[in-house]
Amino acid sequence: MYGIIEALKLNAKKYMPQKKGSIPWNKNKKGLQIAWNKNKKTGPLSKTHKKNIGLGNIGKTSGEKHYNWKGIKATYRSIHEWIQKQLGTPETCEKCKKTNLKAQQIHWANKSGQYKRILTDWIRLCVKCHKALDKNRKTIKNHYDKNKHRLQNNK
Repeated sequence: MYGIIEALKLNAKKYMPQKKGSIPWNKNKKGLQIAWNKNKKTGPLSKTHKKNIGLGNIGKTSGEKHYNWKGIKATYRSIHEWIQKQLGTPETCEKCKKTNLKAQQIHWANKSGQYKRILTDWIRLCVKCHKALDKNRKTIKNHYDKNKHRLQNNK
């Protein structure tokens, strides 16, 4: 039987072949190598440490500071998602005052039709009122390019 060291050497030669003439990383080093994290504290982070990390990251990766921020080149859907994240999920129509509306029964509708990231330019409407608003707006087809899923006026 081989000893532990001989077995490790055989496995190292089998799985990690080296070119002729290359110098091993541990040449001229004696004894066992000390791990880089030998005296470091390991284990799960404490609650206060996690809280401090979270507080330190506030505002660094949200909104315009985020690496993937598109600005005016954002898609129709992403603008609606941003509005819902900023203003929340509405439950009451602002026009007909219907209440307890959920999910697909109520929408965030754009007042001006230009789909800008201005929070005051959005209104909560039920499906019926939203369709009426879009029907009255003659230029609604000019604002959305269905083939590219981008707003035409923001190219």
